[in-house]
Amino acid sequence: MPFLLDDVVTDFDMADSFTITRNVGNFVAGGWAVTSTWTINAFGVVAVAEPRTLEMVPEGDRIKGAIQIHTNQPLYPTLAWREGTSDTVTWLGDTWRVMESSPWWNFGYWMSILVRMEGD
Repeated sequence: MPFLLDDVVTDFDMADSFTITRNVGNFVAGGWAVTSTWTINAFGVVAVAEPRTLEMVPEGDRIKGAIQIHTNQPLYPTLAWREGTSDTVTWLGDTWRVMESSPWWNFGYWMSILVRMEGD
């Protein structure tokens, strides 16, 4: 049985707080219409994305900077079945957009790759 890491990703010595903004909506004439927005206070391990991880991000987004977030709740990229756009995360004053999210259920956490949307 794998070692569960859910306690590690929420450990106060390693983790940091951030805010998730989640939009739900649908396409209408003229574009995307948001029907509801949630703000979620979250906690997890935030790290700079490693070069190998950056290979998963489209080349044009790599220059903006990327981070990884390990948390015990999912962060969603844009998915057709979810009827929502990518979650955004606000951390240390910058806003980041979820590009990829992987469930590591057998280890008890989610790993997400995010690229910077705005900020320095």
